[in-house]
Amino acid sequence: NKLLKKFLNVFSENPKSLDRKNSTEKSLKENMKVEKKAELLLPKLETYLTKTTEKIEEIKTQLNQTRMVEDGVWEEARKEVKATKDIFKQLNASSDYFEKSKLLGEIWEQRKLDFLGLMTSLSLMSKNTLACDPGYENIATHGCYRMHLDQKYSFEEAFYACQVEESDLLEIKSRREYSRVMDRVKGFNVWMGIKRDFMGFWRWISNNKETGFTDWYRKPRRVDGACAYIDNTGQAGWFNYHCTASNNKNYKTGFACKREGVKLEILFDLRN
Repeated sequence: NKLLKKFLNVFSENPKSLDRKNSTEKSLKENMKVEKKAELLLPKLETYLTKTTEKIEEIKTQLNQTRMVEDGVWEEARKEVKATKDIFKQLNASSDYFEKSKLLGEIWEQRKLDFLGLMTSLSLMSKNTLACDPGYENIATHGCYRMHLDQKYSFEEAFYACQVEESDLLEIKSRREYSRVMDRVKGFNVWMGIKRDFMGFWRWISNNKETGFTDWYRKPRRVDGACAYIDNTGQAGWFNYHCTASNNKNYKTGFACKREGVKLEILFDLRN
């Protein structure tokens, strides 16, 4: 009976022993898989971090020099940021293993810091930058503007020129935006996309909403016209004038077209 019991005990232990062996083999295979992934993706992450950082610096340089970004550069940056984030996510899934590894821990920690630095840089940039179409200037996050300051157009001509561009004649939604635009158009006059309705209220043309604020140089008179321009040549402020040019009402000046830009947090998917 004792011999039989001993035999049965030994027999019952074998499955546990086999389970431990299988578990060890499985763990080794998983570790090898993780290390193979690291061997492949860590150099890729370093490459993409370098490329993406250089592309963002290129954008910043162009904005500082011309307030505009060349055609295709925003899209290139979007693709590079996406590729960088995808590689990082794949590696981050094995973060626990890397942090325990003497060989990979230091490398992973450095790449992680580089990645977080890039994301922080993009987040800060998104607070005062929009992605604008080629030819359109970025003025903080208020909108994208194409300046025609040296052109001399009547109100109607300026309005339709912007329509051809699929943009709106300059509309200003806040005093903060107004201040930034005034800095940009200093020394010029520009038409605004604003009209007075039959009740005497001044409304933005694109959405028919009343202006949130005004900056009339003097109180506008009906006889002077139902459209308006910004005079920024010394006597800064708004002046109303006639919308339709005629022989005795043919004032022409510069103008600016405005359209929406893409927020960087959307372009680069910074929330995920």
